[in-house]
Amino acid sequence: AKYTGSFTFFLHSRWRLHWGGELFVYPPAGPARLESSPAFGNDVPWMSDDGPDEAMIADVAVAISPSPNRLVLLGEDRPHRVARVDPNAGAHVRASIAGFFLRAP
Repeated sequence: AKYTGSFTFFLHSRWRLHWGGELFVYPPAGPARLESSPAFGNDVPWMSDDGPDEAMIADVAVAISPSPNRLVLLGEDRPHRVARVDPNAGAHVRASIAGFFLRAP
């Protein structure tokens, strides 16, 4: 695998639950999906308008609220996505830093 995990750190100072922007984390990827993921060097997104969602994700995900100063660590086999920020967030910005833990060569 190209990387061993990822992280997201939420930088904003204030966030309300009804503003959206949750981080959805899905159950571990099966072998076929994991091999086609960016973790193994494939640049094709695991979520795409070109393929069926049913084959890609489970029906249940964990929703993590983007609370200020929260750090989320994910393993290499954890597909995830970010929900849209609701317009009622107004001028409040959902700011985060995300990155990957690379496997040693």
